Amino acid sequence: MPNSELKKQLADQEAAYRLLSACYYQPDPQWNQAGLISNLTLLCTGISTQLATAARTMCEAWSGSDMDELTVEYARLFVGPMSLQAPPYGSVYLEHDRRVMGESTQAVLQFYRESGLVMDAEFTEMPDHIAVELEFVSYCLQKAASSDDQAEVSLWLDRAVNFRERFLGHWSDRFCEALRANSDSPFYQALADVTELVIATTLPTQDE
Repeated sequence: MPNSELKKQLADQEAAYRLLSACYYQPDPQWNQAGLISNLTLLCTGISTQLATAARTMCEAWSGSDMDELTVEYARLFVGPMSLQAPPYGSVYLEHDRRVMGESTQAVLQFYRESGLVMDAEFTEMPDHIAVELEFVSYCLQKAASSDDQAEVSLWLDRAVNFRERFLGHWSDRFCEALRANSDSPFYQALADVTELVIATTLPTQDE
């Protein structure tokens, strides 16, 4: 049976990925009521000192941001209608012609299917959107954290690590670089730092 320390670590990391995923949807005043940014900051503080510093910067930037300005910046970076300043799709960084819905996207979809998941027909984002991939890692960690069977814990943790190595971690650094380079928003610059560190400093590596 997994020890309680491991289960808590997995639960905390699951929540960090889940809340981080939510940050890549359109900014909403209800984030304050839900404690989205403050709770994410608290979780990051327990993961590493460097991540704690980045998360506090993000939290302060969120508190000092104008919601209308954030909404405009969100659209400029991730939605359009002009060319996206920080495309949030893995295929843009993994396909040689930077096209969306390429072979890498199909491989992500297949990975989801093999994990027992299908995309909701009413969901409008692509399977390799940064928010979706972060949420998938969260799902794997939730399955691991909620099990008392060591084999099942290992299966879901290995699945999360494999997904990070094959997909999310293979392009997220370039996405974060684009986000920092193309946004003047302190919040989105700090969010890029937090995203990069969460992906880099959580989960074991494949050879551990």
